[in-house]
Amino acid sequence: MGDQIVLRVNNLRKNYKQIQALKGVSFDVPQGCVFGILGPNGSGKTTLLGVILDILKDFSGSYSWEGFSSNAHARKKLGAFLETPNFYHYLSAEANLKIVAGIKELNHPDIPGVLKKVGLFDRRKSKFSTYSLGMKQRLAIASSLLSNPDIIVLDEPTNGLDPEGIVEIRDLINTLREEGKTLIIASHLLDEVEKVCTHVAILKKGELLSSGPVQQILNQDPTVIVSAKDNQVLADVLRRHPSIKSVSMVNSHVEASFTSYMDPADLNTYCFEQSITLTHLAVNTQRLESAFLELIKE
Repeated sequence: MGDQIVLRVNNLRKNYKQIQALKGVSFDVPQGCVFGILGPNGSGKTTLLGVILDILKDFSGSYSWEGFSSNAHARKKLGAFLETPNFYHYLSAEANLKIVAGIKELNHPDIPGVLKKVGLFDRRKSKFSTYSLGMKQRLAIASSLLSNPDIIVLDEPTNGLDPEGIVEIRDLINTLREEGKTLIIASHLLDEVEKVCTHVAILKKGELLSSGPVQQILNQDPTVIVSAKDNQVLADVLRRHPSIKSVSMVNSHVEASFTSYMDPADLNTYCFEQSITLTHLAVNTQRLESAFLELIKE
């Protein structure tokens, strides 16, 4: 995953009469990541996607798709799935995708290839009406892949799916990421975001509460458990660390918490430079659920 940014969102604001749906939201999406836009229903996720996909107008602030001559040009190149599209129930998956390709004016779309990718090739001749909800979601994602886009935007791709359907979509997202594609996914399912996303932006009532790599969000107030030959000396050294928040002796180890994300390798180096060799180092991370609940508390 490079440092290159594919999307910059800067101070986006969007009102529906008296309701502020987005209140000055800003974040960057790095290339090759799976970026989760996470928040409870009504937090502004779908509004945000509507703005960056050029569906909703009348907003303030700005967004830019990097590497494209314009946002309109980017829109043509993106793959997007906002709600289950209206496929023709009496037509096969293959026939439906031919219609989508015609609407998108795509020459020589690889319909068999995208159906293989989403695991529907064997059912390509079956009518859409015979598909399970998970298969319908996968066909919708297939339609967003027809133009072989580098960036794919998905709104609640696992909504309403049974556990098996959720696993299928998760595997598909991981496959697309391994191919180097960038995915932006709106979801209210913490567990799913934690399993597939590398980065996350957390929204609540239109406000951005936090954004960054998932690991960093999980470690916003991490406790590091360390030990050395002489824990007393280790504790004294940790108290001098520029980002230290608290140090306590617990049984045979030292617990330290920091004011910002602490990379274990950096901490190891810091101790080594102070002539201390760590015999144990573990980061006690939160799960996304507790970090999220902490952030959205009133």
